[in-house]
Amino acid sequence: MVDYGNGGAGIRYIVLMPNSSLPFRQAIIFFVGISVVSLSVALLFYFMGLWLILPFSGIELLLLGYCLVITMKKCGVREVITISDKVIRVERGSKKAESKSELPLGWVRVELEKPKYKGYPKNLVLSSHGKKIEVGRFLVESEREKLAIQLKKMLTKPT
Repeated sequence: MVDYGNGGAGIRYIVLMPNSSLPFRQAIIFFVGISVVSLSVALLFYFMGLWLILPFSGIELLLLGYCLVITMKKCGVREVITISDKVIRVERGSKKAESKSELPLGWVRVELEKPKYKGYPKNLVLSSHGKKIEVGRFLVESEREKLAIQLKKMLTKPT
């Protein structure tokens, strides 16, 4: 998902977020539902004398919970591209900026690089003086292409 905005004093920004098909609350509801069903079946077999199913059911639920947590963290990542009068800044992180990169505005080129392997999506790269910053890795190809066009417009037009 791509969100455009204007700050004060000629500052423009673009916020990039992955498309999250499963919100956090629904992930919890899903996990609780699967847990209830899995533990119900495991308890049924336990009372039939097959006690070894309980630990395996617990291990499966722990792995499912771990995978859901990892997925929710990856869906919480944001990239903020800030365009000011002199620099373009790319900040990445979940709740706060975990990494920051800057390029001088006058020399920035927006490029959609061909992928190394056939069938892979193009990479959207901001480059200047040999330094490259890839943005929007988690965007679908059509969003990445629209973002490249919009970035080129924002870099050529003054506010």
